[in-house]
Amino acid sequence: MSSNDFTVQRGYERQVEIFKGESYEESIVGYDFCNFPYIRKRVLPKHGYILVSEKGIVYQPNNDFYGLDSIRFEICCDNKCNVFSTKIRVWKNIEEKCTTEFNNISEIFYYNYSYGQEVSTIVKVGISPPTGCKQFIQDIEIIREPAFGSIKIEYDKTLSYEGYLPQNSSDTIIYILKIEIDSKVLDKRRTWVIQRSD
Repeated sequence: MSSNDFTVQRGYERQVEIFKGESYEESIVGYDFCNFPYIRKRVLPKHGYILVSEKGIVYQPNNDFYGLDSIRFEICCDNKCNVFSTKIRVWKNIEEKCTTEFNNISEIFYYNYSYGQEVSTIVKVGISPPTGCKQFIQDIEIIREPAFGSIKIEYDKTLSYEGYLPQNSSDTIIYILKIEIDSKVLDKRRTWVIQRSD
């Protein structure tokens, strides 16, 4: 319950990414089939500022800021409000984003067979480079092939796996990403595990 008989219905959390100098806009046009939504309570960001209008809210980071920031606000209609919490990752540039994301890739994929599927179900899955980062990959070298399936390197630098996983088993692919960022060529050894978890 908020003050003045406003009822908070639910909370929404989201994460967004922008680059230094860019802004992020949250529109309330057409919100929740409401004719006259409006923004009520606001928690200001620590490393930027927000502009509020009848159309929504705009977050603008400080000129030299890059890192993590957040905003929080309520969108209301007919004395009912929903709370929106948005975590904002401001990247310095594409090189910083891709270097960080290549270092933090987690590549364990859990696969569950659905009830009623045939035992011979084939698993088809893929992993792609982080968004916007494939141009930094010079080459992909497979150094351990999967035991139960096959692996292909697609034209868009996606690795695709196809195979049958026996019950309570996993398949492992080991590969090296050759990445060139800031005129440096780095070899990133990666392990991709596809695990059947039923």
